[in-house]
Formats: sequence, structure tokens, C-alpha cells
Amino acid sequence: MSFSYDLATSMSALHKVRSYISDTDPNDFLLHDEEILNGPLATFPNSIYRAASEAALMCAIKLGKLPDRSAIGMSDNARSPADFYLRLANELLEKGARNGLTVFSGGRSKDGKAALRDDSDKTQPAFRIGIHDNPGTSQDSVDGGVYTEDS
Repeated sequence: MSFSYDLATSMSALHKVRSYISDTDPNDFLLHDEEILNGPLATFPNSIYRAASEAALMCAIKLGKLPDRSAIGMSDNARSPADFYLRLANELLEKGARNGLTVFSGGRSKDGKAALRDDSDKTQPAFRIGIHDNPGTSQDSVDGGVYTEDS
């Protein structure tokens, strides 16, 4: 298993994930390159934040198994390092969700509006201008019947 990290020469997805989860010390790293490449980056190749969130969860799992060490020996607080990575995983997941959102303003031109309306794969709006315009009917209808001036 190997470890690599050098943002100065490479901005690869692996190094970005390492940077986001602060696993950058070659002498004290939590995840091997192969664990990141074959795990989070293989599962979420199009989302660095989601991959980093999964890597942070992997760190939390590893650290959750280890007891927390203090200056006076062993402590029963085994959660502090794992909690850090759990919080980090949630933050990265939220950041990835916000990063992927964009505002779309459809129908800004007549051609664009027509293209959106005619696209059969596009979810059509639940309402439109003129939705209640029913040619040949009057506003005075009871039980679906139509009353005209002749009836």
C-alpha cells in the first residue's frame, strides 16, 4: 500500500480528497492511496466532495475502533477523533450538495420557451397561463354541464 500527497505538482482527485480530509502527513496517514482510489473515488468519480465525505467516514470508522489516549494513560473518550471525522464528513457532504446546485431560468427567449415546452423528457409545469381557459364553455357550469344562452 502506498501514500502520496503533493498539491504543488499535482491537483489529482486523490490529492484533493487527501487535502479535504487533512490526511496529508506521510508519517501519520489514515488512508492508503488504494483505499481512496478504489473506494470513494471509484464510487463517486464525478464528485470530489462526496468522495472526500466517504473518505472522512472511513477515517471515522478506523478511529472509532481505537481508544483515545491522554497524558495520564487510557481514556474512555474514544469518540473525539472519530467525531471530528463524522462532522467533517457531514460538512463535505453538505458542501458538495450546495456546490452542485445551479439556478436555471427557463424560457428566457421565445425559442427557448418553445423548446422547453416541446421537450417530451422535460418535466412539464403543473400550471401555465391560461390553464383555466376552456373555449366554448361558460363560467356557469354545474356537475360538468355547460350552460349556454340557448339552454
